[in-house]
Amino acid sequence: MPTLKICNIIYNDKQISFTIQPSDVTTYNKILENFHNDAFPGNDNITVYVPAQIKQIIETEKVVFVKNVDYDLEIDAVKQSLSQADFSFTTVERLKRQGQNTKIVKITLTDKLNREILIQTGLRVGYCLLKCEAAKHNNPLQCRNCLKFDHPKKYCKQSYQSCAKCADHHSTENCTTTQLKCVNYEDDHASNSNACLSFIEQRQKLQKTIDEYTTPLKA
Repeated sequence: MPTLKICNIIYNDKQISFTIQPSDVTTYNKILENFHNDAFPGNDNITVYVPAQIKQIIETEKVVFVKNVDYDLEIDAVKQSLSQADFSFTTVERLKRQGQNTKIVKITLTDKLNREILIQTGLRVGYCLLKCEAAKHNNPLQCRNCLKFDHPKKYCKQSYQSCAKCADHHSTENCTTTQLKCVNYEDDHASNSNACLSFIEQRQKLQKTIDEYTTPLKA
């Protein structure tokens, strides 16, 4: 393994785990390449975890969506066409809404290079040429309880619900005010508005992480 820059290694004796904190993105990527779940043969009890946000970035760059796919087009036919075109993929699935099939098919490739080629060439299935679109990264995570960022409602420590309209202590659905107030900056807009300065800051932070951890293309 090449030289790595590590700022800290933390041992948790309760979970029997190590947390490795790299000093730069290059070190992180090298650790990710070398320490994967298959890197320890014969040790089935060893598991490698990647931070959720970074894992989502890595997985998103392998995904494409195909829209307006006829209901009678079988998923097996899509898989067969991918294989015949020498694309390396892991899963192909038709998305559902409320338990019913939609016309959107999700394809997860094994890496970013396969995805980029598929987007450029499209996929021919029989007489149909399917146009593939890259999956987009999600917006910053915002708690639906306190309306702050960087944590979900599940882990919110606030005991009451904040209103997205007036920032008071009640549900948004029961609010009758016409004067908007943001929880984060107390400006005159809704707390879940994309114009919120806090949302913009978090989106810039997320984009920086995406830029840092997005895999460079390797031909």
